[in-house]
Amino acid sequence: MNYDVFISHASADKAVFVDKLANELSSLDLDVFYDDFSILWGDNIKSKIDDALNKCKKAIIVISENYFGREWTEYEINMLLIRQRNTIQPFIYPVLLNITKKELVTHYPELSSVKFKYAKSQSVEKLAREFKKIVKGKIDE
Repeated sequence: MNYDVFISHASADKAVFVDKLANELSSLDLDVFYDDFSILWGDNIKSKIDDALNKCKKAIIVISENYFGREWTEYEINMLLIRQRNTIQPFIYPVLLNITKKELVTHYPELSSVKFKYAKSQSVEKLAREFKKIVKGKIDE
């Protein structure tokens, strides 16, 4: 399956932000790779993630203190950065959740020139609508 968006996140951030974002993106008819939606009991996690990383159009990375240094998040961001390097078009869309740009750049210097959003600066609904416009080129009203 091809995905409009791959959501990379720390599990600890699901309840406070990521679940709502994933549900909102899905409600806008975007094909979302989100572990809770896409990885089923018994699935090979790495295979599912690798397949989605290769087949996603864009990636939203929700970066918080919880994101740094985790096995799966580090794997995902490294794979996403490889894709970013190999494309001219914007591919990675960072969302900072209770961290600063300085913290982002300290951990991921390659993202220093990528425009990001602060999770607290707008509603999840507005963020999802803006992302849909990026991916689909329009917003269904």
